[in-house]
Amino acid sequence: MALPQNLLECLHIKRIEMATILNIREVDNDNIDVIVHLEDGYHYSLVLVTPKNLVYLMEKEKCFIDVENPMVIVKELTMDCIEPAIQALCADEAYWLKEYHLSGYFGIELLNKMIDSTVL
Repeated sequence: MALPQNLLECLHIKRIEMATILNIREVDNDNIDVIVHLEDGYHYSLVLVTPKNLVYLMEKEKCFIDVENPMVIVKELTMDCIEPAIQALCADEAYWLKEYHLSGYFGIELLNKMIDSTVL
């Protein structure tokens, strides 16, 4: 999917792939897989989801969303909503994009060590 040139320049985004964009039935009730490719060679995958789709998933399966599957919540699956969400994730050297990406990689041992070393 082509993004505006100013978004590509300010965030060092090489390209964005939206694997399921053509399968969206309702822009306010669905989710899509997105891969953000940065100029530094790294790429990050994430899920964009709408609030209505979160409700649908909870009604369909269980009364909560597992935290093991982090999602970025957007009002609608349109570029007007997707673009600022990706901008926010890529700010500050893509801090939140990287944290989102790494959220599933830390084992409990490493998390406990990081918490133990934190000064409260």
